[in-house]
Amino acid sequence: MVATPEDKARMIDKVRKLLRLSKSSNEHEAALAAQRAQEILSKYNLTLTEEEVKGEHANVLSQDTNHQFTRWMVNLAWAVGESFDCNWFKDRRHHISFVGVGADSEIAMYTFMYLMEEIYRLAGEFNEGKLISQGQKRIRRESFSIGAVATIREKLKKQTVVSPTNTTALMVIKKAIVENTYKTFAVRTVRTAKRRNFSSAAYIAGKEAGKHITINKGIANR
Repeated sequence: MVATPEDKARMIDKVRKLLRLSKSSNEHEAALAAQRAQEILSKYNLTLTEEEVKGEHANVLSQDTNHQFTRWMVNLAWAVGESFDCNWFKDRRHHISFVGVGADSEIAMYTFMYLMEEIYRLAGEFNEGKLISQGQKRIRRESFSIGAVATIREKLKKQTVVSPTNTTALMVIKKAIVENTYKTFAVRTVRTAKRRNFSSAAYIAGKEAGKHITINKGIANR
């Protein structure tokens, strides 16, 4: 079945309503809408013909992360981009941009920002009350965060298998559209400091914490 303009408009509107839940003061409504949104995207993409996708243009969405980019944030950006068929780049000191077709970039940005803040919060709690130097705290925070992202990346991969966003043919076309738009930007290479120190204990704790970051909490049946 071919998606009509009305179908597409309804899908975008529903996804945007899910995204607005992130601003709610209610803990359940503010939780990540990734799984529900991805299910909607799956239904939307799978009704498109190849000709319809060829007529799409990639969107670029940018946002200030308010945090210095380190290795774990780079890993998270790759994980989210892969999950939602997007490319990404860092265009300013603390800004990240996602490039995607349709609502993909919007979903990717929402997912990234939510997960980033959750990991940042949990890493801070992991260090809370520890009588150690600031340098050691940074090492523990980074190691913990890298571990959390490793788990989240696997969860996102599994979610994509359950709710794929494209058929193989459409994925190839969408990738070409995204790449063409991505190449028009003077993309800044993301460089992070070499990892000189690492805490295995913090990494393991982060991997465990990542298991408890729910990506569909409070979203079902919205």
